[in-house]
Amino acid sequence: STSRRQRQMCKETDFSILKIEVAKELIRTNHMNFTQISAHLGYTSIHYFSRQFKKIVGMTPSEYASSVKAIAEGNTN
Repeated sequence: STSRRQRQMCKETDFSILKIEVAKELIRTNHMNFTQISAHLGYTSIHYFSRQFKKIVGMTPSEYASSVKAIAEGNTN
C-alpha cells in the first residue's frame, strides 16, 4: 500500500539524516577523510555520499569542512 511505502521512505530518509549527522561529526573531528567516512557509514561510493550530504546539509562535504574550519579559526566571513 501507499502508506506502507511512504513509511518505509520516511525510515530511509530518517536513517540517511542520521548517517549524515554522524558524517558531520566525523568531518568536525577531522579523524577520517571523506572516502573513509563514506565507507565507514556504508555508502557504496564517495559520489553517492557527497550527493546525499549535499541534499541534506545544503553543501558538499568539502564546503562543510571549510565552513567548520573557518568558524573554528574565528574567520566567519
